[in-house]
Amino acid sequence: MRQNFIKNLSLALLFLVLIGGGVFWYTHEALGVTRTWDGGGGNANWNTAANWSGDVAPGTSDIANFDNTCASNCSPTINVAISVAGINMDALYTGTITQSTTNTITVGASNWVQAGGTFTGGTGAITLNGTFTLSGGTFTAGAQTITAYSNWTYTAGTLDSGTSTVLFDPC
Repeated sequence: MRQNFIKNLSLALLFLVLIGGGVFWYTHEALGVTRTWDGGGGNANWNTAANWSGDVAPGTSDIANFDNTCASNCSPTINVAISVAGINMDALYTGTITQSTTNTITVGASNWVQAGGTFTGGTGAITLNGTFTLSGGTFTAGAQTITAYSNWTYTAGTLDSGTSTVLFDPC
């Protein structure tokens, strides 16, 4: 009887170790996705989940995409501080993205790529950890500090620095 108890206890502990080890082994980092502005939220606020594909506002590992998908509320307002992996303004995008007041923008290594549309800055800081590329549309900075940790590429479109300070910091 004692041997059965020890055998069953050993098997139970082995099972728990295998299951627990499998859970730790299987954990992985969530990969970001491209969230496209569709304007389906009934307002133009960046943080309204229903304004984005999948009804989820982009997070730090996601790319915020703007193209011709939007049917209404096609000019979003960045009404909160945002941190995304990248911002892509497609050549087909004709809306205006407005950074309201002091809300900050942080763009990760997936870059700021603007081929169309208009960006109108506010006074909140903008941090660009990846490349900034302007090949179309209009980028109008407000009165903020823009810190760039990578390359800037300007081939077409309109770039207006407003009264902003642009800091290039390759470190």
